[in-house]
Order: sequence, then structure tokens, then C-alpha cells
Amino acid sequence: MKRVFFIFLLINFSLFSQKKSIEGFVTDSLQNPLLNATILIKDNNGNYSYGITNKLGKYNIEFKTKNDTISIEIRSIGYQKFYKQIAVKNEIELNVILPLKTEKLKEIIVESKRKIKVDKDTITYNLPNFINKTEESLEDVIKKLPGLDVSNEGTITFNGKSIEKILIEGEDLVSKNYKILSKNLDANLLKNVQILRNHNDNPLKKKFTKSEKIAINISIKDNKKNILFGTVKAGAGTSKRYNTTVNIGFLKKQIKLLQLSKLNNNGYLSNLTNTNVTSDEISLHIDENKSPLINIETNKNFSTKKGFLNDEEAVLNKSNSNSLTLSKKLSPSTTLRFLTFYNKDDIDFEKNSSSLFNIKENPVLIQENILGANTLKDFTTNMEVKFYNEGNWYLTFENEIKKQKNNWLENLSTDNNFNTLFKNKNNNEKLYVFNHFRATYRPSKYFILENYLYQTTSNLNETYFTTASRFNFDNGQPIHQTLNKNNNFLGWKSKVSFKKSKQIYSLNTLIEKENYFFNNHIKNTQNNTNLITNNVKQNIFNIGLQLNFEHNFNNYKKIKLEATTIYKTINDADTVINRYVFPNVKINYNFRLGKLGSFNFSYNYKYDLLNLNYFFNGFVLKDYRTLNEQIRQLEVANINTLGFSHNIQKLDKGFLTFTISSLSIFDKSLGSNSIINTNSSINNFIFFTK
Repeated sequence: MKRVFFIFLLINFSLFSQKKSIEGFVTDSLQNPLLNATILIKDNNGNYSYGITNKLGKYNIEFKTKNDTISIEIRSIGYQKFYKQIAVKNEIELNVILPLKTEKLKEIIVESKRKIKVDKDTITYNLPNFINKTEESLEDVIKKLPGLDVSNEGTITFNGKSIEKILIEGEDLVSKNYKILSKNLDANLLKNVQILRNHNDNPLKKKFTKSEKIAINISIKDNKKNILFGTVKAGAGTSKRYNTTVNIGFLKKQIKLLQLSKLNNNGYLSNLTNTNVTSDEISLHIDENKSPLINIETNKNFSTKKGFLNDEEAVLNKSNSNSLTLSKKLSPSTTLRFLTFYNKDDIDFEKNSSSLFNIKENPVLIQENILGANTLKDFTTNMEVKFYNEGNWYLTFENEIKKQKNNWLENLSTDNNFNTLFKNKNNNEKLYVFNHFRATYRPSKYFILENYLYQTTSNLNETYFTTASRFNFDNGQPIHQTLNKNNNFLGWKSKVSFKKSKQIYSLNTLIEKENYFFNNHIKNTQNNTNLITNNVKQNIFNIGLQLNFEHNFNNYKKIKLEATTIYKTINDADTVINRYVFPNVKINYNFRLGKLGSFNFSYNYKYDLLNLNYFFNGFVLKDYRTLNEQIRQLEVANINTLGFSHNIQKLDKGFLTFTISSLSIFDKSLGSNSIINTNSSINNFIFFTK
């Protein structure tokens, strides 16, 4: 009995005496290591541990405590003191930046006048050097900043790469719908604009490895913080033109509220949503946008420009957009974000075109004169809950519901005098529902586990009516097409990564199921007879495995290797019609050569299906004179892609170059065989072999 009691005491004593450690780096604001900075660690029971930093600014201190929290104090001569209470773990990593201790000397104030400040992964633009106070929106400001570019659709790029998000005071208020901010946020509210390279919403992943994502961070003027503020701008002009914008906000640390509205008829459309809704960054090259299996909508594309005129001079519109976003700290570790917005565009347009098809000895000339009206509506709600307690877990749940309506009405003439008018009418309605749950676990600085569950649903209902039909099967009678598509995705992705010295090893797995349903009917409206009927019901199942290896030789040289295998089955009802195994290999090498800039070389081999969007057995009406006959069988192709990019950045001197090029080689390609005459066009999509 004495032996047993002695062993119990020994075990109990060893458990309570287990050592813990804390390590990290201490630097100044310019990232220079601080030598001989003193670090003091203590708990509420009076236990002390201390240490100093080496020439690299690194420290490593072991300590003992029974408490759940400890306090750490760091001092260095000439720098401000650092003090913080942190939760106790077996291994703690804490990097600290000590600002210089400043002394105010009477009325002497020294200010930096640099146009651009570069601090590691953050680029800060000193706005007074780039703007002249004529800018109305954030987008107007961004267009004037070097390195940034805004497309006609409002997509923002930095060095040729699309940004992920726009943050306000470091907080994400609108997810990837950043056009809500870029097009509506008042330029007079801005204090500065920052580019955040190596951006990652996930704090655990940011600590584990670098990211290639880019975000923009907006700082609001100090006199607009912690108060309810608002701006209203209204203008009117000739031809009954008007433009009104409203910004109302309340920005505090614990709660942020922003309401943005715009109403105009001066040519600026209110389409604010980003069209690509990606599933997640745990990529296995599986339809990351979750788009429908086949693309057969009769959406219209028209140029709003008339000769040299700008959009706002050429488009007759009535547009309005309204958005409301709220971010609230529910607790120190939990944040709720809610976003809702509504956009509507009423557009009147005129289109005159002549198309000449040089078909052997018999050229075909097609003339179209269109007077049309288009109404687009978009209603979206987005809700996200984030949990992070500065520990090992990071959890998020996001739900988004999006409803879109697009209605067209056209009066069409095929002669210049509008002697004969036809009518085309198109109505479509889309509904998207997305649910995303992400869980990240990082038990140590060498290991991280990511899990991602997603469920998405998309549905399209469309009707198309024309009195201008030219096909033989309808004898020139008015025809009507009804169309329905429905996609349901359910999937799970997992990624486990290990870090050793300068290498990172990752294993990705994927399980995904898609249910797809499609039907369309083309009828003669005079006698209500079916001319064409198509029905498709398919189930697609994917299993994926991916291996990644990354080696960082130093801050100037990096290589990435990636090998992927996807097993795919496509079933029609209960019958398996196709099984595939798709390999994919990718190599990326990046290095920097001093003043010559950064270089990147890549190679990618894919064995993949050629464009599922055109796979369909039958005909679909595209417009009054065009029928598309879809692909009747699936084909796979070998695809080899070589890529090269180069950039030189000297933003502090206002100098930037960016070059990108790529070459893709297919052993098969998708094309079309078309029958064109003055009445109609029939396109048959086919594959060409090299």
C-alpha cells in the first residue's frame, strides 16, 4: 500500500509540474529585430519567469503555472512597453512589434510625406497625393491608385490579379459582394486605402502559411467613427436626368452598421453582385463555381455604347440599389454579420446591326433593328457567424439566398424601315441557396486540419416567346419555349497539412454529389402542339484525392508541386452511363532577382472532360432565328498548359510593370458546325481531334 501511495504522489506531482513554453520574435515597426529586449512572465500566484531576445529578436522561455492565464511584459530601451494577458497552453507563439517611444517637443511635428508606404505585406496609399476631391465613390478613388485597375463591370484587380474582398477598418462587412462598397461608398469618408497581400480571413491559416489572396482595407476618417453619420447627395440635369446617393453609418469596435442607396437615370446600372460564388479555397479543380451542368439560357448580350459615347450617355435607364449590412460582436469570440441588398435596373435600348456571312459563293446578309426594354431585379440576403477564441479552433457558418429576375421585351424589324415588326419576349427567374460550414483546427504550429461542408441549390425557370420564328418545323408560326433547370450539390472537403522547417505537405480529400434535372418544351402557340421536347435527369458523383508539396528555399524562391486524381461517375436515373478517372499535375516555380523583379513559371497537365456546359441530347431555342443542337456524347481531352508571369514593383517611386502569358495545347477541342441562311441558323456542337 505504501508503494502504491508513493507512486500516486509521484505521478500527481509530475502532472502539476509539467513545463510550458512561450516563444516568438520581437521587432520594431520596420520589422528590424530588437536585441536584448527583456521578457517577464508571471501569474497570479507570484510565479515569475524571464528571458531576453537574441540578435534575431527571438526568445524562448519555459515556465510553470497552475493558472489558466499568465501576463507577459516586454521592454526595450527607446520603445514603448508591451503588456498582455494570454491563455495558458503547452506551446504559445507570440510575435510582438514595439513602436518607438515618441516625445512631443513643443510645437514641432514631423510627418511622413511619402505617397506610398510599403510595410511587409501591406501597401498604404496616402490619398491626398492621388485624388483631387472630385471623386464621388470609392471606385473613383481606386481608379487613380497605381497598381489597381477597375473593369467596366466593376471587377477590381491589383497587379492583374482579382482582389478577394474590401474590408472596412479591417472587418468584412459584405463578403465577396464588394461592388456594394466600391460603387456606393462616399469618397469623402475615406482616410486611406490599403492593399493587403497575403490576406486570409482564417487567422489559423494565416499563422500557418502564406496566402496568394489580395484584399483592400479602407480606413474611415476619425471624425466619422463612434458616431452616427450620414451623407446625402442629389443632382439633376437636362432631359430629366437625376442622380441621388445616400450613405448612413455607425462604426464602433463592437458594432458596425452601414446603409448605402443609389437612385439614378444617368446610365449607371445598379448591378452590384459578383457573379462567381466559389465553394471554397480547398480546391480539387471540381467545378469550384458550382455552375449548372449545361448552359442553355437565352440571356441577351447587347452593347450599350453608340459609337464614341460612354455608357452614361447612351443608356436610357432607371436604376436603384439599396443595401444594409450589420456586423456585431456577440461575444469576445463570436461575430455575426448580416447583409441584404436589392437592385433594380429598367433599361430602354436600341440596337441596329448588319452581319455578313461569307459562305462560299452565296454570302448571307442579316439585318436587325431592335427597340427593346429590359428589367433586371436582384434580391440577396447573406448571414455569417464566426467563432474564434484566440485558441486552436476557428469555425464559420454562412448562408446566402439570392433571387434574380431578368425580363426582356423586343420589337424587331429585319428591314431598315420597320415595315414589318416582330415581338420577342423572354422572362427568366433564378433562385440560389448556399450553405457553407467550415471548421479549422490547429493543435500546434506544425499541423492544421480543415473541414468544409457545403450544400447548394440553384433553380432556373425561363420562358421565351417569338412571333419572328423562321424555322421549317413551325411554318413561321409564333412559338413558345418553357425551360426548367435544377441543380443540387452536397459535398465535403477535408485538408490536412504538416509543416516541417521550410516544407509544407498537404493531403486533400473530396466527396461530392450533384443531382441535375432539366426539361424544355417548344410549342406552336397557334395550335398548342409540341414541336420539341427534352428531358434530362442525371446524378454526378465525385471522389477526389490531392497531394501538395511546397518548399520555400528563402524569401525569394519557392516551388509548389500538386498531384490530383478525380473519380467521376455520371448516372442517368439508376443506370451508369459513364465512369472517369482524371489525373492532374501542376508545378509552379517562383523566384525574385533583385531589381529585375519577380518571375513565375508554371506547368499544368490535365486529363478532363471538354465543357460539360454543352452536353445535352437535343435542341434548345437560343433566339428567334437560332437553334443550338447540343453534344450527344461526352469527350475527354489531354490539356497541357505553360504559364509565365513577371512583375517589377517600386510603388514608393510610382513604378509598376506586370506581364503574364500562357500557352494551352489540347488534343481535342470543341467547335460548331453551323447551317446559316437568311431565315435561320442551326448550330451543332462537335469535337475536333488534333
